Amino acid sequence: MKLLIPLTILVISYIIYYLFYEPQQLKKGDFVEVEDITPLQKPTTYKNPYKKQNQYAPYIPPVTQEPTPIVPPSIKQVEPEKKVIQKDYLTLEDLKRKTPTTPKEPMAKPFNYEIFLQVKKLLQQSSNTYYSKHSIVLNSYISSILPTQESREKFKALLMSDFGLDNQTIEEQFLKNRTVWDWVTFLAP
Repeated sequence: MKLLIPLTILVISYIIYYLFYEPQQLKKGDFVEVEDITPLQKPTTYKNPYKKQNQYAPYIPPVTQEPTPIVPPSIKQVEPEKKVIQKDYLTLEDLKRKTPTTPKEPMAKPFNYEIFLQVKKLLQQSSNTYYSKHSIVLNSYISSILPTQESREKFKALLMSDFGLDNQTIEEQFLKNRTVWDWVTFLAP
């Protein structure tokens, strides 16, 4: 039984092959390799061994190029310029090189740390928010530290008592000075 199935497949395939197979007929223009060597061939026609093409086409051997002579570099020879690759983006180094820099001027007024600590203490006493009490730095805005009118009035009273300023001067400085740094430079001697 094990041999019966493969044998029937072979027999059926042989019958199909025998009944339906038609040998291919050559069409005009098909390439056929001819191994026929006859002494009557013309001496100018060769079969090109490198390409499949018309067998009667003349064989043109490949052209060999002479090697280019190596010229030793002279003393005056200049190195070629480096090629610059154009990019669609700028790197951080490109931006640093291309942006104009203004010379930094020294501060007009020196920073007085004791005044800063005293102003910071006054702001902490007059502020009523937890965040602003613990994050007061030189570039903090006064309006974020003292958000309510009540806290501003308390800050004015503390400035009058500690620095001896009058109410009109403090009101003018509230309009001009918006950061802690402005107040420190104003109050510094």
